[in-house]
Amino acid sequence: MLVDSMNQGQSEKNHQTRKKLANLSKFKTCGGTCFTGYSGGQASVVGSDVVSNLTTGKRMRGWDRCEVYFHEIPGEVIDSLVEEEIMLKVAGGLTIEHPLTLPLIDTVVGSFDSVMGLSKSLAEKLIQEAL
Repeated sequence: MLVDSMNQGQSEKNHQTRKKLANLSKFKTCGGTCFTGYSGGQASVVGSDVVSNLTTGKRMRGWDRCEVYFHEIPGEVIDSLVEEEIMLKVAGGLTIEHPLTLPLIDTVVGSFDSVMGLSKSLAEKLIQEAL
């Protein structure tokens, strides 16, 4: 079996699609909206998986959508995340499992693993269908 996954996030506050930034100057160009766009708002993440059975050639596809609702993100948390350059390490510029951001998550509609890049339940379903 071969499992391929892709996800993309969008801040509902300013309707910007989020992706991993290439360098710190890109973050400075966006004026820090990578974080402020999430603060007190909602982000949607859509992920897609393709599972290929390499023996039979059968290929199954599916998608998953989840939402993350944030409390206000304090300026000092944003400063710490910028200092760590976290926005250069993860898609969407923010990781929900980070110790600084986890307490600022109000609600996740869907699963944490889906937000982080691979919906386990979707992958398992597609693997079973591809067998």
